[in-house]
Amino acid sequence: MKDIIVTGSAPKPIGPYSQAVRANEFLFTAQIELDPNTNTLLEGDVAQQNGTLENLKASLTRAELPEYCSEWRIATRDRLGCRST
Repeated sequence: MKDIIVTGSAPKPIGPYSQAVRANEFLFTAQIELDPNTNTLLEGDVAQQNGTLENLKASLTRAELPEYCSEWRIATRDRLGCRST
């Protein structure tokens, strides 16, 4: 089963892709340092890192994955996964 995840708390997709896709127990998402309100790049290293993580958090929250995952593995450019409780 595949679900398309859409949230207003993360930047809108610029191209023909989804903010996140949940397939069975996996969530596939890629986020960058865009401000979700203005769709512009954030400036400064810390702001970019925080913005990227906040966008990722928004997708995870919308996918309702934090409710049943106790541990997250995040690998940049590779994969994200969770271990069920």
